[in-house]
Amino acid sequence: MIIRSILFSNNNNLRRELKIGSDSNIDGLEIRLDSLPSELPDAEIVASYPGLKILTLKNEAPSLLETDPEITEDYDMIDLDYRYFISHRKDIGIPSDKLLISIHTSSKKEIRNLIRDGSVSAYKLKIVLKRGNLRDYYELRNEISNLNATFFRMGEKYKITRFYAIKGEGINYSYVGRKTAPGQFSVEEAIKIKNYEVYGLVGNPLTKSLSKMIYDKIFSRYGIKAIYLNFEINPMDFDYFIKIAREVGIAGLNFTVPFKLDASRMFHDGIHPVNFVKLKGNVEIRNTDLEAIKYLIGNKKPEKVLIYGNGASAITSIMAFPNSELYVIGRNLDKVKVFSNKYGAKIAEQPAEFDVLINSTPVGMYQAGKLPDIISDSVFDAIIDFPYSEDKTVFQEFAERRNIQFISGKQILATQASFNIKYWFGLQVSPKEILEILEGDDHGSS
Repeated sequence: MIIRSILFSNNNNLRRELKIGSDSNIDGLEIRLDSLPSELPDAEIVASYPGLKILTLKNEAPSLLETDPEITEDYDMIDLDYRYFISHRKDIGIPSDKLLISIHTSSKKEIRNLIRDGSVSAYKLKIVLKRGNLRDYYELRNEISNLNATFFRMGEKYKITRFYAIKGEGINYSYVGRKTAPGQFSVEEAIKIKNYEVYGLVGNPLTKSLSKMIYDKIFSRYGIKAIYLNFEINPMDFDYFIKIAREVGIAGLNFTVPFKLDASRMFHDGIHPVNFVKLKGNVEIRNTDLEAIKYLIGNKKPEKVLIYGNGASAITSIMAFPNSELYVIGRNLDKVKVFSNKYGAKIAEQPAEFDVLINSTPVGMYQAGKLPDIISDSVFDAIIDFPYSEDKTVFQEFAERRNIQFISGKQILATQASFNIKYWFGLQVSPKEILEILEGDDHGSS
């Protein structure tokens, strides 16, 4: 038996039809049975829970309707699988207004056929598209918009897939205790999603990202009615993610690997990376990584800069030092040559003296890595290291051995977060305060 919460969005027509009040913070409870339990769910638990009460019967559990049909009296709705409903339609003694028909399928065609089937579409529906991409989801969600239905896309485990659990119509499922499906939000998050503005980070992977922790603490500390979520999506889904994000009213987004140039393509020129967008009101784009580097480097005007890497952060580094003599190296020589030709940086072929070294590769964050000989044998006055980790990166250790000024990925993260908060909310939060949160030295504040 699984007990989890159900929250509802602002679809007033559906709320009225389901007779759901609007004065409850938590609108409903689902008790899900996958097999016949040794004892039935505690009626007192159900009765004392505010809002709508749903009993979901899966696998063997629907036989309860035959052995104990009175069980339905304790619930406002009974959630049945579509195939069971079709095969037992004549035998089910449940009023149609109490039925919620669940359809889980990986077939777009099946969903479209069901939409056209008037005998099914007349009921309240829970439609789940399994393993579909966001284009499928985007097209289908518009096709079902005139039904009394809620629509989820379920994809890879741990991916954010349930966009209707952000801002949608119908029944929004969240979990209490433990996650019961990919893409679900906790009940605490779901309550905030329902009532607060939504911001988030778009990237892949996000397993080591510290951004959500930063914003959770800052929002709590300063009483900002917002929630920050991780949106770990597949690259092929990016364009449709942005369409959906705008339609469901997400207020602002940050972008990290590998989406900074995709964000530029959607919102800017496709050439200069974008890691910040304000979607609420007039769209505003920025590269706060760039602003963070300029802030942290201060008044220094380096003559020679060596950039390790050729991705979006390397482009940002070039933007930060337009008047410097720029050199580039990387792990893939063919990509380095393309980068060099496109952005005018020379390919460094041997060790030399440089004012600044910038590491824009994942080395140090997602992989330990080894310093290339051309770096270990060169001389630097300062090192800027984009990646961050709980342990010292190989670049930080190198800087400490050589007594070189070091700007860490955490410093960059804290500083760009300070700019993000300023541009989203007009609030001044110092990079120092955010860095203390990152270092766990925020005196227990949250």
